[in-house]
Amino acid sequence: MRRGFFTSDHLRILLAVSSKMALAIENAPQVSAAENSATTDYLTGLADGARCSCNLTRAGALQRDNTTLTVMVSDMDGFKQINDRLAILEGNRVLRLFCPFPEETSREYDYVARMGGDELW
Repeated sequence: MRRGFFTSDHLRILLAVSSKMALAIENAPQVSAAENSATTDYLTGLADGARCSCNLTRAGALQRDNTTLTVMVSDMDGFKQINDRLAILEGNRVLRLFCPFPEETSREYDYVARMGGDELW
């Protein structure tokens, strides 16, 4: 390494930005957690409808001529009756019990999201 390669101006600039960079690095996990929380269904832990729409748009933009994109929508028959007869808390319990299955049986590159109510993508 050559001696005198960095000047006093280089040091001044590094000292000026180092505290801001350290703060940004320190806050990065909290920012990431807040972004994830804002697009995650609170009940099931699955991606919510907004994140699903963004990912579908992105996937559509990435489509190539000879590739296919499959979208499957699942709807639990009779779910409204559970909420109506047994109350929403019991319906929430049913959703929390059901929602891990689509993710557990999906491939690592598949995407599962809750659109709302009992609809999963």
